[in-house]
Amino acid sequence: MLSRLLKGGALVALALASFSRQAHAAVLIGDDFSTFANGNLVGQNGWGQVGASATLPIQVSGGQVVIPGGQTGDNQDASKPFGTTMQISGETATITVTGK
Repeated sequence: MLSRLLKGGALVALALASFSRQAHAAVLIGDDFSTFANGNLVGQNGWGQVGASATLPIQVSGGQVVIPGGQTGDNQDASKPFGTTMQISGETATITVTGK
């Protein structure tokens, strides 16, 4: 009986080991908002407005990005271009992101 349990345990350990994968990540964009001036995010360090709506603009306050309260509709959206081409390769796919 003990040998059966050991064999079963070995099979479980082998199965778990075969399913373990290593995760890979890359930072595509990162900003230190503590270096931004308090006020509208859009217009600082490459951040731009998406679309025409500029109501309730996204704010920087004390080094943090703040979405103003009172959101009842589609208000300001912001984006920042990557500026370069980056390629991320995985086991099953390659993703290429090209900035404007």
